[in-house]
Amino acid sequence: MKIFSSLKYIPGMALFCILSIGCRSQKDTTLNRGLQNLTTRYNILYNANLLLEESLLTIENTYYDDFSQILPIYKDPSEREAPSVAPIIDSAIKKANTIVNEKTQSKYIDDAYYLIAKANYLKANFYDASEFFSYVIKTYPAEKELKLSSLAWKTRALIQLNYLEEAGATIDSALKYLDSSSKQATEVYTSYAQLLIRTGKAPQALEVLGKALDTNPPKKYRIRWTYILAQLQEANNQRDDAFLNYSRIAKSNASFEMAFNAELNRVRMRDEEGNRKNDKIASLRSMLKSDKYLDFSDQIYYRIGDVYLERQQLSEAIMSYQKATKQNTKSQVHKGLSYLKLAEIYFRTGNYTKAKSYYDTTLNTLPPTFHGYDQIRRKSGNLELLADRFRIIAKEDTLQALARMNEADREERIGQLVREQAQKTINESGSPVNPDAFIAAIDNPNIRQKEGKFYFNNSTAISQGFSDFQRKWGSRPPADNWRRSNKTASDVTETVQNQSGTGTLTQNQTPSSPDERRKAYIAEVPLSPQALRLSNERIAAAYYDIAGFYRDEMKDKDEAIRTFQELLKRVPESSYTPAVYYNLYLLYAQTNRQQSDVYRDMLLKQYPETAYAKTVLNPRYGREADEKEAAINQTYNSVYLLYTSRKYPQVIDEISKAERLFGKNKLSPQFAYLKALAAGHIQKLPPFETALQALADTFATDQLIAPIVRQHLEYISSHREEMNSRPTALLEYDPMNIFMEPEPVQSFAANEKRPLTTSPANKPSETVPAGQGQKVETPTTDTAPVKTTTEPKAALPPAMYSLPDSAEYYFVVNVLSPGVNLSPSRFGIGQFNRSKFAGSSIKHQLKTVNNENQLIFVGPFFSRKDVTNYERSILPLINDIMKIASERYNTFVISKRELEKLNTRAMINSYMEFYKNYK
Repeated sequence: MKIFSSLKYIPGMALFCILSIGCRSQKDTTLNRGLQNLTTRYNILYNANLLLEESLLTIENTYYDDFSQILPIYKDPSEREAPSVAPIIDSAIKKANTIVNEKTQSKYIDDAYYLIAKANYLKANFYDASEFFSYVIKTYPAEKELKLSSLAWKTRALIQLNYLEEAGATIDSALKYLDSSSKQATEVYTSYAQLLIRTGKAPQALEVLGKALDTNPPKKYRIRWTYILAQLQEANNQRDDAFLNYSRIAKSNASFEMAFNAELNRVRMRDEEGNRKNDKIASLRSMLKSDKYLDFSDQIYYRIGDVYLERQQLSEAIMSYQKATKQNTKSQVHKGLSYLKLAEIYFRTGNYTKAKSYYDTTLNTLPPTFHGYDQIRRKSGNLELLADRFRIIAKEDTLQALARMNEADREERIGQLVREQAQKTINESGSPVNPDAFIAAIDNPNIRQKEGKFYFNNSTAISQGFSDFQRKWGSRPPADNWRRSNKTASDVTETVQNQSGTGTLTQNQTPSSPDERRKAYIAEVPLSPQALRLSNERIAAAYYDIAGFYRDEMKDKDEAIRTFQELLKRVPESSYTPAVYYNLYLLYAQTNRQQSDVYRDMLLKQYPETAYAKTVLNPRYGREADEKEAAINQTYNSVYLLYTSRKYPQVIDEISKAERLFGKNKLSPQFAYLKALAAGHIQKLPPFETALQALADTFATDQLIAPIVRQHLEYISSHREEMNSRPTALLEYDPMNIFMEPEPVQSFAANEKRPLTTSPANKPSETVPAGQGQKVETPTTDTAPVKTTTEPKAALPPAMYSLPDSAEYYFVVNVLSPGVNLSPSRFGIGQFNRSKFAGSSIKHQLKTVNNENQLIFVGPFFSRKDVTNYERSILPLINDIMKIASERYNTFVISKRELEKLNTRAMINSYMEFYKNYK
């Protein structure tokens, strides 16, 4: 009996042996193929797919839906969330690779590649996912269902990468091969719907999503997509259908949060339909009385705040959002969103101190994995830049509005505003008002305004502006013709030394009297066409900086586009116009080819001679421009050496040749300035003054030379008698160095205890700042490292560095060549410092490090905020200031303590890795 009972195990043992032998054998036999198919399908693929399902469930459970926006079709992973599921996904990829590498006779290799592609998608490796899906599509075209699914997933990956035009072509291919019987219809339609939503085509998305719902998808997706369908119907003004679908969600077994938001939308739509504005708030408040919604009181107050915000009742909106933050809530995300709303309100209404506080609180409240967290962090970190640019716009708007009045009304209005301002203290409550009302207050003096964005009603802004005036013109008593008042030499020296532009380090001062305040500001009203043009240029420059911030720092192309378009709307013609056209051409290139072509055509038609137009027409123009720029820089360096050698006639001759050879270029203002200085050394005052005035008129919008020239003309006006008595306008020795003569080069040996820095070169940005002759998308080349003569020290890990708020700081230009002559570039930095940061204690010095790099370091600054302000001010002009190729230098900010650690290239690279991550 034992023998017979044992015999029943023999078939199983035999099968096991056969399977084992078959799995080891790689012979192409029917048996081996069958066994490999069996183990691949029911073991490896099955378990790998289970791992992917587990990862997807984790991603969906941790995903936060922002119900104030149209929801995405799928809860896709982000780079922040992906690491939490990476180990599980890596296990799935390992199993798939086993199939590819070991189960070579299996018919499931295509499924293995497909699984690897999906796994990369769930890890947020969207580019790799796209490539794997492309491989499946090209390699297995006969597998129709697999091909359709791969096309759908590839579309989703391309959307994540923002390759929207390529995504459109991919989904078009899927639709071409799709038929009604396909099992992949749901995936194809939903991927297409997501693309349409992303590109702002709600009506088409509505139709396609309806088709996806008709395919009878799984229940959890059907509920979600019905909610999105309602959102699209509402956006498309199909209010009855939207209300019906919201009602279905509210009565379904959807998640309580989705059902709650559906109910909120039903309440809002019902009240809007009946035009019962008061009832909308009342309906929301009635929900607060229900125990059913007790855990959602914060969201109800948030929605109440939204209603008040839509009505521009900002004080009530602020109160509602503040109540939302104080409610007991299980979700820190909702509290963080309320803080974010408060930050945005205070930012838009000019209370930047409170905005900064609320942005910081938002960051402390929201989890780092929150979608958009990095954008909020970058905006908070750059708030001062944005605030400064918006203050410029508000000030220029106000001054231009005053300029539109007749003289009597203008005097009366400014007097009234200054009297009101004198009686106010800074509004500590920060209560915002409707910014659109400020300009109306100018045209209608009977309207009384609270403090806000109207420049003369904002005590913070007016104090800042008066400080700007004092830094530019000095502390002047009330007097007629104050621009031409006689001054002693010491008075004028003080005035010149205190001239400054944006980013000054001097402390704010307050006006000493209302009359002084009135005279200070009326002097800035743009009454002449030239003054109005310069005012518009300042507005354009501010908008351009804001757009560049959204484009480069926030990676928010939509907001960058809106800001560039607002610039064109406000200032249709400025020196920034061709650069704006070029940026809009690039920004639209991947999302709206037709609109991109519109701006391309405008650029080519209106500005055919600009670098931007030439780059569009000739892809090699960037390289050719590099070669031309190198020649221009070399010529400037040669001329500068002639100037410092006091060979003034040769300077004039060589610059005249350069003007004929190169035409108008980015260094034209600096060539003209050197030429004027050289003429001043061999001619009397009248021709020198004429040359300066011509320079000021020709290059009125230049940000580096024009401010210096205006200072010179003001000085000449105040010292005309003394300068007329000179044998030449400029003397060989001028102790005050009013006219920016080149300073002796300060250079330090590597072993001196002086601040020093080096870093590898940065690549230029893809899009470019405004200005004629600047580079446009020029490629960079790696610079070969210079051999060192000393043994390099080990680099510190990035964690060993820090950038504290308060410390001694330096701005550094790191030059990757130990032998290049930097005197002309240092002259440019000196010009910038004296025109923009006059009166401060900063200096620029030179140091060679380890016979590898030269370092121009500017400072000291005594806080990270001050050195960052300097960095932001100089970077837009750095290509004009430095007379060497851009790939040969880099800039960064560093504290003195960290600088002293950097003695080798390896140490510098280590710090740069830290600095890039910090920014």
